[in-house]
Amino acid sequence: MLHNVSLNASMRANLLSLQQTSKLQDMTSNRLSTGLKVNSAIDNPSAYYTAQSLSDRASDLNALLDAMSQGIQTLKAVAETIDAAASFLQQAKAVASQASETAASLPEKSWFEEQAGPDGAVVETADELKAAVAAGKETIVIYGSIDLGEITTTGLTLKDNQKLVGVNYFGSFAKDFSEIRASSNAATVLIRISGKNCELSDLSVSLSTTDMIGLRGIYATQNCTLRNLEINMHNGDNSENGYYDFTAISTLADIRFEGNNEINFTGYSNRNMALYSGVYFSKVEFLVSCGANLEINSSSIAAYCAHLTLEDEANVYIDSKIHAGYIANIELKGASSRLTVERGNFLAAGTYEGESCGYISMVAGAEVVLATGKAYRANENFMAFLVKTSHTSDVTDEFLSHVSETAASEYVPPQNTYPDVTEMLSAGCRYNGLLDEYDRLVSDGSYQGINLLQNDSLRVLFNEDRSSLLDVRGTDASASALGLSKSEWKTANDIARSLTEISSALTRLCDIAAQFGTCNAVLTVRQNFTEAMINILEEGADKLTLADMNQESANMLALQTRQMLAANALSLASWTAKAVLRLF
Repeated sequence: MLHNVSLNASMRANLLSLQQTSKLQDMTSNRLSTGLKVNSAIDNPSAYYTAQSLSDRASDLNALLDAMSQGIQTLKAVAETIDAAASFLQQAKAVASQASETAASLPEKSWFEEQAGPDGAVVETADELKAAVAAGKETIVIYGSIDLGEITTTGLTLKDNQKLVGVNYFGSFAKDFSEIRASSNAATVLIRISGKNCELSDLSVSLSTTDMIGLRGIYATQNCTLRNLEINMHNGDNSENGYYDFTAISTLADIRFEGNNEINFTGYSNRNMALYSGVYFSKVEFLVSCGANLEINSSSIAAYCAHLTLEDEANVYIDSKIHAGYIANIELKGASSRLTVERGNFLAAGTYEGESCGYISMVAGAEVVLATGKAYRANENFMAFLVKTSHTSDVTDEFLSHVSETAASEYVPPQNTYPDVTEMLSAGCRYNGLLDEYDRLVSDGSYQGINLLQNDSLRVLFNEDRSSLLDVRGTDASASALGLSKSEWKTANDIARSLTEISSALTRLCDIAAQFGTCNAVLTVRQNFTEAMINILEEGADKLTLADMNQESANMLALQTRQMLAANALSLASWTAKAVLRLF
């Protein structure tokens, strides 16, 4: 009996060993299949929840890592945009540099101050101009464009011996560089000449109004000289508030034109006049000097005066939508002098104190071209009464007896002595085009709807509680924001100004690139750091939960051996029991 009990105990022990070995095999097999030694909180609560916390933080950082990557891509897009945009500016700088080599050179302001002398002044602003005129400076040089704004009283009053001139008074530099502009809706005068021996020379004078009430561009009470002037008058109203309302040049004294002069009248009213001297009240003379040119383009009356005199080779061209002129006496005193009427009624006849008005006097070789396009050249010195109040070619027999009709030659505007600025203007167009391309490129430099070069901003978070972050503030990198302006290049100074602007813009663009480069460096460092932290967190979680596959494999082999031995032992115990039973 004792032996039998011993055998039963041995068999139970072997059976329990097999069961335990089977359980260990199942656990080891699960570890081998999952790779984890802690699969749930039941396996190891402390390790499981600690690993879960580490994994969750790694997951949060991984999401932030994606945002960092996109932030870096945004900054890379900015860097590429800046590089490409800078190439446009470099091309624009090359265009400006090339143009500056061939541009007409305008001396510095100090050079003109030397030319004006101690009794002169070089002015750039309205206040400087008014102060110089009031101080009685003799030669006042307009350096650039001066806007007097809206004037309600006389803008400028010149006294004895004062000259108001542009830079080209001292040489040929650039067309229309010196300009005086103003507007007014009051009965006033832009430039009043009340002194003797006054001159206006090499200037562009512009005056505009929306209401005509006795407004004058230039009003002279003393004899004066006008040389190389461009006078632009604009009236934006059709009203007729007075009979003599809006006049480019009004005078009570003789005016002498020298050089190339042009008067442009726009805005309709039959009360506006380019030249006015009060034909029925004075004997004032408009004299176009030897070789000089006077061109009048008017939407109203071109001239209303007593005398219009042309010296040798002088040229007067009139194009008027209404009346070419109420001119009492026209004298072509010099050979090769020419009066051309492109459009408009020519002359009106009348009498004043018993004298006939409306006659024309021509020397041999002088020429008159009427509105019909017919040209009449004088065969000999003569004086004739000429009336032309319509667009027909009718003239008096007396006139025709002293002239021969010839084919009218086309009017050619007088050529000035200014340098050819066509090449500069063309280069300026290319320069402006590159600035446009620059702006278009900057506007295209966005990434996922964010353009840091158009004042957009970018925020990148570095940790899960949002306590660490980077704010990337955008900037306005458009051409205008960088101080670049589009303009016509008429002088070397214009190009020099553009070169200064573009050099400053390139410097500013480099600063912007450096600013975003610093942000990119910060993001790159934080990205690398976050990647390392994610690896550390995941490694820490793995150490708590991952199974050692070598160890588990060895365990499985040992358990399989143990199972075989336990099975053999159980078999032996069973055989022993059977052998004992055979004894009975």
